[in-house]
Amino acid sequence: LKLIKDWKFIEAKELAKVSEGRIQTIDSFEKMIKENKSERDVIQPFIEEFPWLLDPKLISFEREVTYLKYLRENFDDSNLEDETNRRIDFLTSMSDNTLYIFELKRPDIKIKTKYVEQVYDYESFIHKISPNIKVKTFLVTNNCEMDRTAQSMIDSATQTNKFEIKTYTELLAAASSYHKNIIDKYYIL
Repeated sequence: LKLIKDWKFIEAKELAKVSEGRIQTIDSFEKMIKENKSERDVIQPFIEEFPWLLDPKLISFEREVTYLKYLRENFDDSNLEDETNRRIDFLTSMSDNTLYIFELKRPDIKIKTKYVEQVYDYESFIHKISPNIKVKTFLVTNNCEMDRTAQSMIDSATQTNKFEIKTYTELLAAASSYHKNIIDKYYIL
């Protein structure tokens, strides 16, 4: 029992150290969001380095190479206007056997119908090649202002629990809360 207690303390101490470092990372990312940094040039590379910002419970993160390769080779993206924004930003699967798409937008950008259509296109493409896989999509921005058509499409998709708008503020709050709880538990021990 003493060994178990000692190990629990050691593990809590190490997790608390990691969490303290992650709180500093969260603060840095929050500054980028407030400055409305480019999603392609700044935010995506930062999240690729620290993917737990998308979900603090992510221990390891690998992009879904199979789907991304297939998308690059077979997805017709000619109708997307912005040449640099034609691919899914992050595509990953977790233990619940669901494929998660994270489409990141610049923090202050208004949600346009074409962004929602882009996400729908990705989802339907994945279902075409793997009809039995569950897909959940997150459109990430800090500006939830949108036109009526986009709002209607999003309302419809959220009812099926296939689509959700997340704000960077929500992601940071969840990550911060998660890591502060770990630190608090360590101090309780």
